[in-house]
Amino acid sequence: MEAGNFFTNLWRHGSLSALVILSLASCAAPAPRSSPTSSNDTGAFRSTVAPAAPAATSAPADTTPTRAATAPAMAPAQARAPTQPTAPAPVVSSEVPQSPSVAGALQSTTEKAVQAQTPPALNPTRSDIPPAAAPTQPQPTATISASRATTPTIGVERRLIELEWPQTIKIGDSGSVRLSLQPSVDGYIAVAETENGKLLTKTVNVPRPPGYDIRASARLEGVTFDIQPTDEREFDLPEGQPMEWRWTISPRGTGLHQLSLNVHMQQVARTTGVAPRDYLLYSRGLDVQVTSVLGMNAVQSGLLGGTGLLAGALISVLGLVLHRKHNLSSSKTTRLSTSPTPLPATESVHPNMNLQLEIHPGIQLPAGDATLIRALFRRYQRVVIEREFRSGYSGARTYLVLPLRADGRADAYTIAKIGATLAIEHEFNNYQQFVKDSLPPITARIQESPVTIAAESGCSVLRYTFIGQPGHSPTSLRQALIQNPDPLLLDQLFDNFGPNWWLQRKPYTFRAAVEYDRTQPPHWVLAPVDAAQTALARTISLETLRQNPESALSIGDIIRLPAFPRVEARNSGPGWSLEDEPIFGQVTLRLRWMGTSFAPGMVGCVIANRDMLLRDLVTGLQLFGLPPVLPKLATMLQATVIGMQSTIHGDLNVENILVGPGRFVWLIDFARTREGHAVFDFAHLEAEIIAHVIAPNMPPSEFIALIQSPEASTSCFGPLLSAIHKMASRCLFNPTQSREYDLALALTCLGAIKHANLGNQSRQLLYLAAASVARNL
Repeated sequence: MEAGNFFTNLWRHGSLSALVILSLASCAAPAPRSSPTSSNDTGAFRSTVAPAAPAATSAPADTTPTRAATAPAMAPAQARAPTQPTAPAPVVSSEVPQSPSVAGALQSTTEKAVQAQTPPALNPTRSDIPPAAAPTQPQPTATISASRATTPTIGVERRLIELEWPQTIKIGDSGSVRLSLQPSVDGYIAVAETENGKLLTKTVNVPRPPGYDIRASARLEGVTFDIQPTDEREFDLPEGQPMEWRWTISPRGTGLHQLSLNVHMQQVARTTGVAPRDYLLYSRGLDVQVTSVLGMNAVQSGLLGGTGLLAGALISVLGLVLHRKHNLSSSKTTRLSTSPTPLPATESVHPNMNLQLEIHPGIQLPAGDATLIRALFRRYQRVVIEREFRSGYSGARTYLVLPLRADGRADAYTIAKIGATLAIEHEFNNYQQFVKDSLPPITARIQESPVTIAAESGCSVLRYTFIGQPGHSPTSLRQALIQNPDPLLLDQLFDNFGPNWWLQRKPYTFRAAVEYDRTQPPHWVLAPVDAAQTALARTISLETLRQNPESALSIGDIIRLPAFPRVEARNSGPGWSLEDEPIFGQVTLRLRWMGTSFAPGMVGCVIANRDMLLRDLVTGLQLFGLPPVLPKLATMLQATVIGMQSTIHGDLNVENILVGPGRFVWLIDFARTREGHAVFDFAHLEAEIIAHVIAPNMPPSEFIALIQSPEASTSCFGPLLSAIHKMASRCLFNPTQSREYDLALALTCLGAIKHANLGNQSRQLLYLAAASVARNL
């Protein structure tokens, strides 16, 4: 009996030991590899226990990313339950792109589903179990794998953000900010480049949907810093390739200041007609402590500088006493040399009435313009006037001229611009301040001071250099776009002038009326009164009108007009334009005087205001279901804009942009060049293209769809508007929000209908553009 129990226990323990040994051996043994000729069935399973399980349908072990991740998870389960074979792991099809995180999560879910549906396996050591009882491949897994193979999967690329910036910087010094997007690789170590810099890292996910390319853009902003480069830098982001941005910062004041960094991603579809997808990938504020020399703050530095200045002054006085005669003459010379040089005034000359004018057919040359040209080219024997360019709405006349000497030799082509003396002088001064030293040499250059004559004191002429080739006349942008609406011309315009103008910008918060009131009709219209009403006139100062341009007057008021700094005859109709001197941060007062002449002290009656003028202008224009825009005008003008300021052209119309040989783009007419809202020029240019390029070729019903979504339009004009929007977005305070530009465009298009040289079709499209954009403001 005891012997029987002994052998029974020995049999039991021996069987159990053999089972444990066999299980451990199966865990350590490598899984069988599939043959080269086996099919890759996405519903197949791989058995890690019994060699009898089908292995010919498994994916190769060295190409399946889920195999290595599955094997470590199975070993503990086998040790805990040696009598139960481990559930087979599913094979993920290599034809479906999967990121490691997505594939791992889906595989874990599939394993749990298979384990729940697989019956308990029988003991493989028993010989009484036929081979047919071995576990078969479960069917539910094939269903899961098949659904995964037919569902498109969004790939996710893991990226490591490295951000390094100086925590402290001395006033007068510069620092570097570095941002990089590195592919997330195991074992990568971020290394700081500067000693006092702070280095931060963060892992982010970059979605990569099929059929899309990824572009990354980064912008660094700081109100109290000069930052180079100033533009938003955008690059393609290929998968697995690093990307880096660098900025140089120079503080303008001491103390604790903050920079703002934003990184945006754009998913650009490879197929046409699909709008890009934008989203914010990363945003952070960077604190920078700015110190002065010797660690002093701004007040202490100011006291030390004042003390040094006082000491220097005392020493200078002592030197003057000791060397009185010598230093007195030296001081006079120094004062003369450091005094500001006044800008050249308009030169009054006598015209050469013997100068022969050869005018090409189709050009109407007024007698006054002919006299001014004879004065400008008085040293020549003959002048050929080959072409006339329009000059927007200012009324100036611009001619392409070829001057010839007495011996028959021709000088270079040049451009003569004729206009009111005050406007021409203002343009010349603007050129000296904003253009001469800032724009590249390819820009048209003013060759000499303005020229006038005594008999034509009200008008003057400027001479611009001509950019082009001999024998090839340039065309205006209007003519070029009508012939071929190519957006590359607009891209070239931005590439030529953007880096020195629109991209050299700084933060600018203002009331919309400060920039865009000038695009609207005048505030008031006045007409002369008879002698009987003159006694009823009240005297009003220019200061009173300046402080309240919208409410200082009422219809029917009779006033004695003060002197205005700017008085010009209207080019688009009878009367005079009276304008105050622009004052930074204030609305410029503008009146229209309907008399045949103007002099300070004249008495007039207020007969119309801006609202009345606009209502008359839109009479007969249709809205095609859009909400009216006039009731929102006052609200839009009072809106606060957080934007950017830069040097702007001020009158970027399609006649002031010339296209020369080789489709080279250049600018003329700097009469309104100034510091202003960075997107002012682009809103003006878009209104110009709508009025002069699109309006003659598109009915209003089609235009509504175009203005609402230029990117989705099939019209040839859609890429033109998209190109302008792209240019403007690079100059916005926040490129992801278009409100700043939409407000500018709505006000500009609405105000543009005031110009008398526009037809009804152009006014109709401008009115629709203003209404379409304004409804979302």
